[in-house]
Amino acid sequence: MSTVRKLLQEYKLVVLGSSGSGKSLFVDKFIAANPGCECQCDNKRTIDDSFRKQIVTGDEVVLLDILDTTESEYGAFYEAYIRTSEGFVLLYSITSRQSFEALSTFRQDILKIKNEDFVPMIIVGTKRDLESDREVSPQEGRALADSFGCSFFEVAPMGFWGDNEEQKAVFDELVLCIRRISKSEEDVQKRTGGSRSDRRRTHIPSICFFCCIKVWDILRYGPCLDRSKGDR
Repeated sequence: MSTVRKLLQEYKLVVLGSSGSGKSLFVDKFIAANPGCECQCDNKRTIDDSFRKQIVTGDEVVLLDILDTTESEYGAFYEAYIRTSEGFVLLYSITSRQSFEALSTFRQDILKIKNEDFVPMIIVGTKRDLESDREVSPQEGRALADSFGCSFFEVAPMGFWGDNEEQKAVFDELVLCIRRISKSEEDVQKRTGGSRSDRRRTHIPSICFFCCIKVWDILRYGPCLDRSKGDR
């Protein structure tokens, strides 16, 4: 098993969101439906619950290193988490406008700490089943994702659909975005010479807009939405 894992592409991902946004439940549902994962945490959620999970995304088996953060550790480890990670899931609760408005701050912190104009991320609205308590509309979530240049999902809590299909779709999309950015950087390096980091700030934002061109139909009313065609 250890020999196989050395051959897998690994992606370091972080789940960020305000307290009560549903981060832990989101990660727990993804992990619970995948018993083959390694959980590097105890029964009490502390400051760095880390999970390593193999999934099949596209035509490749990859290893996800997922860090589920809690708000208490943001001061001490926040920058280190962001600096060493490749992709981010930004969560908010559809029942909390405050958690939604906090996403812009998370994004600003990520871009500043990583010194980038674009970093792979996904916006996820949780607690979709609590429609009567909704404070943030799907249109607002989608508009914010459009302004970030990333994909947008709304998901239900554990047991609502009986599987982890929605959670896995989020991670699949994030890995896809990371892959395309990496390939674009490699292509730029081959054409121009020099280091990838020297050119990332110039080339990646425009490229990655198309990397995440599809915004999922989060309410499952129909097929994926395409920016080029507009909402239908």
